[in-house]
Amino acid sequence: MPFTGGAGGDLGAAVELAREALRASGHTVEYRVLPWSRCLELVRAGRADLAVCAVPAEAPDLVFPSEPVAFSRRRLFVLRGSKLDRQGWRCSGPGGMGGLRLVVPQGYDLGPAWNRYAREARQAGTLLEVGGENPIERQISALELGRADVALANADVVAWHLRQIRREGLLVPVGEVGREPLSIAVSPARKDARELAERLDEGLRRLRHDGTQERIRKRYGISAEAFPRTDAGEGR
Repeated sequence: MPFTGGAGGDLGAAVELAREALRASGHTVEYRVLPWSRCLELVRAGRADLAVCAVPAEAPDLVFPSEPVAFSRRRLFVLRGSKLDRQGWRCSGPGGMGGLRLVVPQGYDLGPAWNRYAREARQAGTLLEVGGENPIERQISALELGRADVALANADVVAWHLRQIRREGLLVPVGEVGREPLSIAVSPARKDARELAERLDEGLRRLRHDGTQERIRKRYGISAEAFPRTDAGEGR
């Protein structure tokens, strides 16, 4: 995964930024890949210190820095060559779904409007939630197996994954969902949680301005739109 890596692979851009941001204050980062719900459970309990790429709506009880580490650019996708693709179908919001079956990553925040829609679709039986370490794989499988019509996913994760499996163009973007800041959230069980969040803020600002963020971004091939600008205001 481009932001959070995977078992046996690269760490991911957000994890590398977390590690570099905390290095100056004497902290080291040991990273483990877990299903997202399990990750949040461990961080809440103090059995892990950080949750990478968290948002307050998913875990308001964690301690969040002011600075985002990245942004999630959420889009709707359909399979190229599918009936919806051939029809040129596009969706401008939840009201345009018309009972189509939607597949989403389990436990992820979708934004207010799409969270409401997901609750309604779950009750109607038109929502499929997939988990695991790499949900986009299961989302694609659901589309290919005819278990879902539309996938809601992070556009940068989709692009990265399709490059990895050499299937660029497999998915067609059909609608914008939103752009949401992602943070490195700190366990509230730590007595120094707020101080650690401040060290993260300082470190992320430093990496943004000294060019480290840009070097890491380019190495993972992630869009510049997925990261804070180098001229972003302090304490965003």
